[in-house]
Amino acid sequence: YKEFATIDGYFDEDEDDGTQTKVNNEAIHNYCDYKDKLKNNDKCSGYYEMISSGVIYLLENLKKKCNLDDDKLAEYAILWLSYKLKIKENPIIKKLSVFYDSYIKTNEYYNKNINGDNLTYKEIIDKKKDLMDMNINEI
Repeated sequence: YKEFATIDGYFDEDEDDGTQTKVNNEAIHNYCDYKDKLKNNDKCSGYYEMISSGVIYLLENLKKKCNLDDDKLAEYAILWLSYKLKIKENPIIKKLSVFYDSYIKTNEYYNKNINGDNLTYKEIIDKKKDLMDMNINEI
C-alpha cells in the first residue's frame, strides 16, 4: 500500500548523529497530542511522537482507502510501528506495550470515534494487543 511509503517520507532520523528528527512534511503534526507547553505549539517534538502520529495516519488512510478489516489494520499499524522503533532503538522501549502505554493509551486522537461510529483507533489496536507484549526485535 502506498500509504506506508507516504508516511515513511514524512519524517526520518537525522543521519548525522540521530539526536534530531528531520520533518519532511508538516502533515506529520496533524495527530500530535503532545503539545509543547514551553513553546505553546501543537507540533510533535520528537521521533517517538511522530511515530505515534504516523500510526494514526496509517490507520485512518488504510481504513478509508483500502477498506481493510480492523484486525488487518491493527496488524499493519503494529508492524510499521515495530519497524520504526527498530530504526531508532531506545533502551527503555523494548516492548511495544511500553510505547503503547506512553504514546497511544492517552493520546486523544487514538480515542476519538471514527466516522461517527463508536469504534476508536485505540480499540482497533486493542484487538491485537497480544502483539504488544512481544519484544520489538522479535517482530
